[in-house]
This record gives sequence, structure tokens and C-alpha cells, in this order.
Amino acid sequence: PDLRRRRQRHHSSRWRQRIVVLETGIGFDTIQGFSLGSTKFGVTSTSDLSFTGSRSGTNVFLNGDQIAFVAGVQSSVLSNNVGNVFVTSGF
Repeated sequence: PDLRRRRQRHHSSRWRQRIVVLETGIGFDTIQGFSLGSTKFGVTSTSDLSFTGSRSGTNVFLNGDQIAFVAGVQSSVLSNNVGNVFVTSGF
């Protein structure tokens, strides 16, 4: 059985900017309503991020541990915008 903890988070466009903190070791978050330019993800490091795409979205990994599934977003959107989407401080 899949024992990873999954949390649903919805980003609302009514907020100008939101930082969703993603952590390793506690399962992964399912992110819905991602908006490039307003949704930010807080992580401990950006150097060890990796992405795998699927038909329904993108899996985000940090040091090989899945930390998020971003629904409806192609992996290239995240991988080409790491500096704009992922932050390592201020959260």
C-alpha cells in the first residue's frame, strides 16, 4: 500500500502571492490551481530539485523524495522557472 501522506492544497487567484512550504520526509502535497507568477514554493534547496511529468501534472522531487504533485502543469513550466517558482527563504 502507498503510505505516503498526501495533502490537498488549492491556490486561489484572489491572493496576489502565496508561498506553499514543501518538506521532505512527510509525504507530498497535491497542488491545484498553480499560477505562474503568483504561486511560490518554499524549499530548503533548489539545487537538488527534479521533475517528472505525467498527463495530469508534474511530480516534484527534492533529493529524490517526492514533495509535491502540481496538477495541470507541464514539467517544463517548473523546470524552466525554478528561480521564479521556488524560494529558499522568506517563509
